[in-house]
Amino acid sequence: MDPSLFPKQASQIWEMLDDLAEQDPNAYKNFIQQNMEQGAELFTKPKSEACIRTEFHTAPNKSISKFLYVNIFTWKQIGEPKTDTSPIPMTCSDLKILSTGGTDHFVITVAVNPKVYSECCKDKTDLQQLFELVLTYVKDVRKLNIELEFSRLKSACKGDPAISSNWLYEIIYRKSIPEKYTTKEQDDISNKEMIDNLMKINLNNSENTKSTEKTLIEELPVENIAKEIPLYSSNIIKHENINLLKLCITLPKINTVSELDLHISADELYLRSEHYELSVKLEQQVDETSVAAKFNKSSHLLKVSANCLPFD
Repeated sequence: MDPSLFPKQASQIWEMLDDLAEQDPNAYKNFIQQNMEQGAELFTKPKSEACIRTEFHTAPNKSISKFLYVNIFTWKQIGEPKTDTSPIPMTCSDLKILSTGGTDHFVITVAVNPKVYSECCKDKTDLQQLFELVLTYVKDVRKLNIELEFSRLKSACKGDPAISSNWLYEIIYRKSIPEKYTTKEQDDISNKEMIDNLMKINLNNSENTKSTEKTLIEELPVENIAKEIPLYSSNIIKHENINLLKLCITLPKINTVSELDLHISADELYLRSEHYELSVKLEQQVDETSVAAKFNKSSHLLKVSANCLPFD
């Protein structure tokens, strides 16, 4: 939506509210109360419920595998299924790297509606199926080569729940999930729904209603789609005299090294292309002059190596 239209749209909303307050005070009171309740619901924080661990493969031939932790949250922002047979709405964060105790963990956070999770918890089989559905969803949306077999952790969240919550906020307000996976058909307190509700109870004639609807309602485009975080592995090979840091990055959508923008400092690797973006904090500082990189076109695998600097 064109930001220049916001003042005009806000003015029209206030005019409609003024008309409603004057012509039907009770309807005005109910409308304000309803939107206050919806606003409170909108700002309800996501709640961590469970964490499951599965295996995902960072190379096309499954030669490199890592653990993937999936944090499952409930959030009222996520809609309920329309019917018992409708798909379960959910949303998920990007693939994240969480460092704890000097170890990097791959984590994704998924959110579902609280009522959906509560109902599934009543039956062990239903909960098992929900977890499998979550993994299928992650595999489809984030294009990860993951196994559908999993184990449930005793902890309800891998890492700080507040961090996972922030990842969900990023997705909701960035709107980077494809349209067919949107979390709710309408935002509870969006201008669009507020106008729709006012249209239903406003006492203007139908002709004026149609005219106003044309100028006020506009579908919001899905934009600012984030680049993918490529799968990678990192390890340090210890030698007698010097340690060697090796990174392997899987880039299925890259065909030539010229498509990559790669920068390596003493303690960080940054990669960017049309499809990918990756920033990695190196496990140990390296000698920048010793960095070597090789891209294999057939496997779409970028291998980076560098000599580690000795610890102080």
